[in-house]
Amino acid sequence: MATTPYTLSITEGTELQISLTGPQGPAGPTGPAAENPMTTAADMIVGGTSGAATRLSKGTSGQVLAMNSDGTAQEWVTATHLEAANTIAKRDENGLCEFGVIGVMSNDQDHSAYLLSDNLEDERIFQFPDASGTLALASQPRFQTYAQGQSNNFSATASYTQIALDDGTFDSGIAIDFNQDSGTDVVTYTGATGKKVNLIGTIDIENSTGSSLEVSLKLAINDVVIDATQCNATVTGNGVGKLHSMWLTELNQNDTISMFLACPDGNYTIVPVRWRLQATSLL
Repeated sequence: MATTPYTLSITEGTELQISLTGPQGPAGPTGPAAENPMTTAADMIVGGTSGAATRLSKGTSGQVLAMNSDGTAQEWVTATHLEAANTIAKRDENGLCEFGVIGVMSNDQDHSAYLLSDNLEDERIFQFPDASGTLALASQPRFQTYAQGQSNNFSATASYTQIALDDGTFDSGIAIDFNQDSGTDVVTYTGATGKKVNLIGTIDIENSTGSSLEVSLKLAINDVVIDATQCNATVTGNGVGKLHSMWLTELNQNDTISMFLACPDGNYTIVPVRWRLQATSLL
């Protein structure tokens, strides 16, 4: 489009008058008015075909603006809200905690929610995202094995002797990432390498010798006793002694866990009438 040159006019008279006219001056041309596609309050203008101004009608309550699945245009979608149901917790007959249903749904921005299932054989937790923003779905390892009302004699010496865990009951119904093969006196960890757990071992010893004796308990990993877990008890004649040991540790895949007993003062026949060995994951 051709442009009109500017013109400078000077008029003589009592006062010098100067005027400038041109395409942007009083006599310049004006462009066509922009078309308005809007028809309703709260509508939006978006770029349509070739960028042409196009009306996008307003969304409804609770909707947010997002791109469609093809990534070619904006659209209104229903927002994902954080919702939760009630939580119910109780302890089962073995003293472990059972959870009721927890229904939790996070929004797409913070991913900070977690979810626990009410199925104790398949517990799951949504963890916080890693550096790449990926949510990790993780199992929480745990196990429990126990014996109640045992009457089998146990020959204890000054050297630590392994407790026969296979004489007890491995609670497979609540075990995650642990198992006990038949005929073994150990529990094997089968989960991911480098998992931190809390080990708990307890045992009640019956002394039928008629005289007092000392009994010592230690926990072991891969059949190597952990000296720092040692727990001693003096058991009176025909009495019962109770020993309790705990240990925080980190397990690698195929590590084994077991318990050992000793009588530091000599050789005695005792009866481990009840015992428990547990491991719970540290979150």
